[in-house]
Amino acid sequence: MNTIKVNKIGDRVELLFPYHEEAKTRIKNLGGRWDGAKRLWWVQPEMEAEARRVLIDAFGTDGSADVQTVVVRVTALRRVTEYTEPVVCCGKILARAWSRDSGAKVGEDVALLEGSIRSGGSRKNWTTIVDEGSVFKLVNVLPARLDEYDAEDFKVEVVDGEELANNPLAQYSDDDILTEARRRGLMPGDHPSREQSFDPEWDEGEECGL
Repeated sequence: MNTIKVNKIGDRVELLFPYHEEAKTRIKNLGGRWDGAKRLWWVQPEMEAEARRVLIDAFGTDGSADVQTVVVRVTALRRVTEYTEPVVCCGKILARAWSRDSGAKVGEDVALLEGSIRSGGSRKNWTTIVDEGSVFKLVNVLPARLDEYDAEDFKVEVVDGEELANNPLAQYSDDDILTEARRRGLMPGDHPSREQSFDPEWDEGEECGL
């Protein structure tokens, strides 16, 4: 399942999170290092706040609050090939190869229901391949990541949790929503000042009454 954790261990802050290329790049830019033995990233304690922001931007949480997820069915509309990289959809690894002859395996929270995945290419420029017509079931998918795919490559259907997928506030934790409601003065006894009444980041929430 999705595992997102932030733990301070000694003189470093360890970050455990699912595959996310942009989050990985941003953590590296914070001076983050990869611990191959533990299979996680870590940063200096002084970078903890910035690292937590990266996780929240990528996954909707830094692990301190639960975020609801959905179940997705993904169909490959054509053969999808990635060079020296995994094939990813909605933040999940559909297939990962390691070399030309390694074959391919599905990632965490992914099941291959129909079709095939494989490796190919050359020794130097090996590929990960998802064949046309392959069907996957993805669980623990964050609503905020449902649009992270190429519509020419995949058909994505939410099969469980559709109400979450269509809710613009689903990416936020309950604590985040309550904090914003208090800031706007929407809780009993609150009286916001005029300059506090608008936050562009939460503009979508206006449609839902927040």
